[in-house]
Amino acid sequence: LPAMRWIFKATRASSRHSVLQGVTLRKCFALCVSCLIAAFAGGSLGFVGAGSIGKRWQSGEGSFGLTPYQLHGPPRAAASCLHGDWRVLAASAALVLLASGRARSRGASALRSRSICRGQVLDKVDQVGGRDKKPSEETASGKTADVEQGISSQAVSPGASKKADISADLSSDLDANKQSKQTPAQQSTEDADGLTTAMRFAGALWETFIDVATARPQRDGKPGWEYRKGIEGMSMGSMAYEMMTTSEDTKEYKNLSKEYEKSYGVPFLNLSARKITDSLRDFSRSVGLDGPWLTLVNLLQTVGLSADLVDGIPVQNKWIRIVQDSLQQFGEQDLAVGQRQVSALMQNMVMGRMERITGAPMPVFLEGYGQKQGIYKIIIGPRSVVVVSDPVILRQILGSSTEAYTKGILSEVLEPIMGKGLIPADPVTWRKRRRAIVPGFHKKWLEDTTKQFWECSTSLADDLQRSISLSATSIAEVNMEEKFTSASLDIIGKAIFDYEFRSVERESPIIQAVYNLLREAERRAQSVIPYWNLPGATSIFRDQKDHSENLMLINAVLDELIRNVVESPSEIDEKKRLSFLQYLVLTKGEDVTNRQLRDDLMTLLIAGHETTAAMLTWCLHELMKPENDKFLQEVKNEVDTVLQGRQPSYEHFQQLRALRLCLLETLRLYPEPPMLIRRCTDGSDVKVGPLCTDVKESSVNFLPGQDIFISVWSLHRSETIWGEDANKFNPHRWKEKIPGNGLWAGYNPDKAYSYPDERATDYAFLPFGAGSRKCVGDTFAILEAQAVFVALLQRFSFEAASEKGAVEMTTGATIHTAGGLNVRVSARTDQAAAVPVDVMQSSSVRRPAMEKKLGNSVAQRIEPEALVVPTPKELRMLFTAQKEDVRKLSPKPDMYEALESAYSQCQEVTKEHSKTFYLGSQVLEPEEQRTVWAIYNWCRSTDELVDGPEAANTTMEDLERWDEKLNNTFQLQKSLQQDGGDWSDLSLADSICKFSLIQRPFQDMVGGMAMDLVKFRYATFQELEVYCYRVAGTVGVMTLPVLGFDSLQNFTEELQEETIEAAMSLGTALQLTNILRDIGEDARRGRIYVPLEDLHRFGISEEEVLAASETPGLLHTEQKYRDFMEFQMARCEVYYQKAKGGIVGLSEVNRLGVMAALEVYGDILTRIRQNDYDNLSRRAYVPFADKMWLMGKAWLACQELKEVAQERIRSGRIFERRQA
Repeated sequence: LPAMRWIFKATRASSRHSVLQGVTLRKCFALCVSCLIAAFAGGSLGFVGAGSIGKRWQSGEGSFGLTPYQLHGPPRAAASCLHGDWRVLAASAALVLLASGRARSRGASALRSRSICRGQVLDKVDQVGGRDKKPSEETASGKTADVEQGISSQAVSPGASKKADISADLSSDLDANKQSKQTPAQQSTEDADGLTTAMRFAGALWETFIDVATARPQRDGKPGWEYRKGIEGMSMGSMAYEMMTTSEDTKEYKNLSKEYEKSYGVPFLNLSARKITDSLRDFSRSVGLDGPWLTLVNLLQTVGLSADLVDGIPVQNKWIRIVQDSLQQFGEQDLAVGQRQVSALMQNMVMGRMERITGAPMPVFLEGYGQKQGIYKIIIGPRSVVVVSDPVILRQILGSSTEAYTKGILSEVLEPIMGKGLIPADPVTWRKRRRAIVPGFHKKWLEDTTKQFWECSTSLADDLQRSISLSATSIAEVNMEEKFTSASLDIIGKAIFDYEFRSVERESPIIQAVYNLLREAERRAQSVIPYWNLPGATSIFRDQKDHSENLMLINAVLDELIRNVVESPSEIDEKKRLSFLQYLVLTKGEDVTNRQLRDDLMTLLIAGHETTAAMLTWCLHELMKPENDKFLQEVKNEVDTVLQGRQPSYEHFQQLRALRLCLLETLRLYPEPPMLIRRCTDGSDVKVGPLCTDVKESSVNFLPGQDIFISVWSLHRSETIWGEDANKFNPHRWKEKIPGNGLWAGYNPDKAYSYPDERATDYAFLPFGAGSRKCVGDTFAILEAQAVFVALLQRFSFEAASEKGAVEMTTGATIHTAGGLNVRVSARTDQAAAVPVDVMQSSSVRRPAMEKKLGNSVAQRIEPEALVVPTPKELRMLFTAQKEDVRKLSPKPDMYEALESAYSQCQEVTKEHSKTFYLGSQVLEPEEQRTVWAIYNWCRSTDELVDGPEAANTTMEDLERWDEKLNNTFQLQKSLQQDGGDWSDLSLADSICKFSLIQRPFQDMVGGMAMDLVKFRYATFQELEVYCYRVAGTVGVMTLPVLGFDSLQNFTEELQEETIEAAMSLGTALQLTNILRDIGEDARRGRIYVPLEDLHRFGISEEEVLAASETPGLLHTEQKYRDFMEFQMARCEVYYQKAKGGIVGLSEVNRLGVMAALEVYGDILTRIRQNDYDNLSRRAYVPFADKMWLMGKAWLACQELKEVAQERIRSGRIFERRQA
C-alpha cells in the first residue's frame, strides 16, 4: 500500500513529464492497480523475487536467477516486493516509469493487435498488417535502439538459439513502434478508457520484467548474472516467456511445461487476461453455467469490454449509434409523427422486422454493417451473434461434427414448422433420417423423374402460350416469379408426392402459405423477444394467428397425401416409377411414425419448391439484362444445338453446361438461403482466413452457446475471393482457376464433380450448404431448374418490363423480388424454335378475356338483358386477376399525412352514421378497420344519391358522373399519384392496393342505385334478386378480401366459389329482411319491393298494401297476408342457410362478426311473427338484451364451425375437385 501511494503521487506529480504526458487521474489509478497485480503475480511466478534479489545483491552474489520459492515461497516473495528497502522501491519505480513509457508508446503507435497466443499478453506487431501491409522502414528511436542493443549483447550460452528467437520476437515487437503514422492529437485520444490503459500498462510491465530477467549486461568485464536453473540454463523468466509464445497444443510446449515444473517445483501459472477468461469459460461450461457466462460477456462487451480480452472477434455495435441517430431524428419532427415512428421502431425490433428498420434486406445490411469483414460480432444487451463470411472459418464450422455446431436458433424457429425434419432435427434424429432419405435421390430415380420435370415445365410453357394468344399484341406481360413458383410446386407434387397441385392453372394457397411460414421463421430468428411463446399468442397477435393457420394448411395437405398412399399402397412394379413418398412409406421401419414422415415431407415441400423458384427467377432476371445478352444467346444456342427441338433426357441435361453455369452463377449472386445459422456448443478456437483483416490474431474463439450467422451473401460477393467483378453476373468465371489466399486454397474446377461445391472452392461457394448437413436435393434442384429453362427457351423470348423500374429484393428465408418479376413474353419466330403442333392449334383459338369491369353505362345496366347476377366463378377470376394487376403497380409515393387524414374522416363518418357497424369493426386489425371504413364511406355516399336529402334532384347523369369518378379511382397508377385529391377517393384507392378489391361489385352497386332511381315496382323475384345483390350482396363481395379467405377451407377453386356465393347470399338475405321489415314504410313512399307476381299468387293487390300502410290494423290479420309473409320469410331463410354454411370459408378471426350479423338480422323475421305479421304499421326490431344473447349464440355457432372445419380436413373434403 505505501508503494501504491508513492506511485500514485509520483505519477500524478509527473503528469507533465514526457513519459507520462496525458495521464489522467483515472489512468493513474489504473496504473497503481496494475502495478499491484503485477507485483503479486511476479512474486508468485518468480519473475522478480525482489526480496531475494536484495539479499543476493547485499551478499555480493549478484545472481538474479534464484527462484524466491527457495527462500520464502509465493506469499512472502510477493510481500517482500512491497515491503523491501529503498533499493526495491527505487527499482520498482524505475520499472513503473519504463513500463509507462512503453505503454504510452504502444498506445501511440498504430498497433492493431495484441497477440495473445494461449494467454500471452505481450503487445506484438499486427499479424494482419503482415498479410496486407509492407513493414515500415522508419528509423527506430534512440531508446529502442539501446534496448535492442542491450538484448543483442547477451553472451552466447548453450541456450543461445532459444534466446535468439526471444530477441527476434522482442525486436519485432519493438519494431511495431516504427509503424506509427498518427498525429500527436490522435495518439492522445486513442484507447483513452481506463480499462484499456490498465491492460496496456500491465502488458508493458510484464514485458519489462522479462527483459530484465533475460538480459546479461557486463559488470566490470565479468558476466553480471548467472543462470542456474532451467532448460539449457534458462532463467525462470525466459522459460516462462518461451512457454507463453509457444502454442499449448505442441509437443515443445509440453516439454517446456514438464521441465519448468521439475526445475522450479511448481507448475507454470498463466495469468494473462485471455487465459483467465478461457479458464472461466471452461469452468462455466463444466458446471452448466455457460449460458450465464455468455450473457455476462455480452453485457460487458456492450459497455466497452475489449474483444481482445474475450474471444478476439471484433465487435460492431454501430446499431447503438443508428438507434441514437434515429431517435434524435424522431425528436426533431412533429411530436405525433415522432411518437408514431418511435412506436413503429420498437414494434419492428420486438417482432423481428429488421428489414423495415434497416431499409434493406438483412443480407445486404449485414454486408455493409460489417464493412465486408470476414467475422464480427453484434451485441444487443444479453444477446449476441457472430456474423461469419470467411471461407477458412466456415471450413472449420461446417466441416465439424453436428454436435460441435448445431442449428441453434434455426432449430428453435423451424421445429414448430418442420418438427424433426432434416433441417431442424437434432443430430441423432438427423443421422437416422438422412440414411433413410438420401438413397431415394439415387441416379436411376432422378433419370425416371426427368419425365415429370418435363411434363410440368411443358404445362408452364402452354400456360404462357395461352396468355400470348389472349393478348392483342401477341406479347403477354407476366409475373414470372409467380409462374416459376407455381411450376416448382407442381414439380414437387408430381415427383415427391405423385399429386397434381395444378398451381400453374389455378392459384394454390400452398404457395402463399409456404412463403409466409418462411418469412415468419426469418422474423423469429431476428426478433429480440420471443413473444410467440406467450400463452394465447395466437389469439392476441394476428400474425401468429395467420402463422398457425398456414401451418395447419400445410400439415393438412401432407396428412392427406400420406393417408392416400398408406390406405391404397401401390404394388411394387419395377416398370412403374415410384414417387418419393411411396418410397418412404415402403421403406420406413416400425419406429418411424406418420408424424416423422410428415416432418420429412414438410422439409422437402418447403425447401424444395421455394429455393428452385427463386433460382429460376433471378437467373432470368440476370439473363434479360442488356449487358448479359451474350450469355443468354449462348444458352439458347446450346439448347437448340443439343436438343434440336426434342424432349430432353437425363443425359441431355448433363450436356447443357452453359445453362448449368448460369444457374450456378445465379446461386452465387443470389444464394438460397442467403444466410445459414449455427450455434457453437462447447466453445472452439478457429483459424481465420483472408477476409478477417480486422482480427488481430491468427485465430478467434467461439464461446459456448455462441450463435453464428453465416452470411453466404457476403461470402459469395467478396471481391477478395472472386475479384473486382464479384457483384457482376459472369458464368465464365467457373471455367478458370482462382489462386488461393493465405489459408484459403482457392478454386480448382478440376475438383468439381456435378457442380463446383465446397470441395472445389474450399468453402467459398455454398449453394446448397456444406459438410455433413448439406442439402440432399442439390442435384434434384439443378435438374428441375434446367428442365424449366429448356422448356421456356425453346419456345419463347423474354424482355424485361423496363418501365416498372429496377427489381427490388426482399427476403423470407430465401431471396424474393419485392414486386414480382414482370416480363414481356413472346413466342420465338426463328427456325430453331420448338413449338409442339398441338399447342399451336390450341393457341390459334383465342379465348375471350375476362372483363375486369363493366363496359356499359349506368343506364344500360337497368335494361332487362343486363339484370343478371355475376356467378361466383366470374368473381373468383376477377379476384385473381386483380391481385396480379396490383402486384404490377409501381411503388406508390409517400402520402402518409394525406392518408391518415383521409382514413380519419372515413372513421368519423362510420362512427356517426352506423354505430353498430363501427362497433363490429373494432374486432378487426387496424389495416382492416381502415379499409372497411373506406368501403362504408363510399357505399353511404352512393346510397345518399338516391336516398338522401338531395335524392329528389338526382338524375341518371349524376350516377354516370359518379360511376366515372369510380373508374378514375380504380386507375390506381393515377389516383395514387395525385396531390390534393378527394379524401374519399384517396382512402378507397389505397384500400384497393392493400387488399386487391375488385371494381365489379362497386359498379354493380351504382347499377342498384339506378334501379332505385327509376324502378318502384318489381314484377318478378328474379328482378328483386338482382336488386338485392346490387345494393347489399355487393357489400359482402367488396369486404370479402378484407375479412379474408381461410386458406385451408378454400384450398380448391370450388371451395373459393362456395365462400363467394355465401357472401353474396348473406347480402341478399339481409336486404330481403330489410324489405320484409319495411313493407309499410316503403309503401308510404310509393314503393313496393316485394315481387308483384307473389302478391298476385296470394290474392293481394297493390292497392291493399298501400291502404294498409296508411291505416293500422288492415291486411296483416288476414290469412292470405300471413301465408304471403311466411312464403317470403321461408325464401329469405334459405339464403341465410346458404350464407351460414359458407362462413366456415372465412378467416377464423372474422367469422364471429359475420355470424353475429346473420343471427341478429335473422331474428328480425322472428320479431315480425311476434308482431302478428304487422310490418305495415309497425317496425320490427331486436332489443339490446336480445342482441347480447344472440351474440353469445353466434359465438357458440363459431365454435361449432371449428369442428366442421376440422371434419372437412379429416375427411379430405377440402381437397375434392369437381370433374371437368
